Amino acid sequence: MAADVKTHLYEWSTTEGSNLPVGSTVVSTNLDDNLRMIQAVVRYLASSGTVASDTTTDIGAVDATFLAVSGTTTITGLGTVSAGVYKFLIFDSALTLTYNATSLRLPGNANITTATGDVALFLSLGSGNWNCLHYLRKSGSPVTAGSFSGLTAAIATNTIANGDYNQNWTWTKTTATKPALFIGETTASSATDAVILELTTAAASTASAAASQSAHFAGICNRRIRRRQGVFGRRLLVVRYAD
Repeated sequence: MAADVKTHLYEWSTTEGSNLPVGSTVVSTNLDDNLRMIQAVVRYLASSGTVASDTTTDIGAVDATFLAVSGTTTITGLGTVSAGVYKFLIFDSALTLTYNATSLRLPGNANITTATGDVALFLSLGSGNWNCLHYLRKSGSPVTAGSFSGLTAAIATNTIANGDYNQNWTWTKTTATKPALFIGETTASSATDAVILELTTAAASTASAAASQSAHFAGICNRRIRRRQGVFGRRLLVVRYAD
């Protein structure tokens, strides 16, 4: 005989009396079927499967918890399933997850372009609404770019070893006499040959330590530039003096 219990976890209820079998159901002849069905449904919590990307990728209709998402179709929804159901998605390809403040909540409140191997954890809020609790890029990079607005003072020496990747900083300057980037001191240094900013290249490098291109040169008028040698070797130091 067929089992009396529902065959999908999302059909089970957190209200005990709403589940099957009911009190009048005779299960003596198919108790084994019910027990096997319960075991199968619970086992799906630790199983994997595959789902094809679609405008509405109905992940709730798939019993497996860990789902490989194939295809490159932009996803705007994840289907309707009871609240509390969660799914881990592992993306096979690059596609777009479209942010929606109600139905598809994403980190950073913005669209996410996936990459092969990226992983996301989604929690159903019910009524077709989903919340991405965590998004992990395979590359290790953050989902959203960091902001300099909330920087705190460093408490240790650190090194950032960038590869062959350009880091471009641009500004929209509208305030007069205000530098876009200021590097200075809070307290006058008393150390010998202390340097605020040092630009160097490797011994055999063909790269230049610095380059400047400006349509307006008046910004550094009446300032002195000097080359300093000695313990620093041949390094060009740009020093700004008060006139």
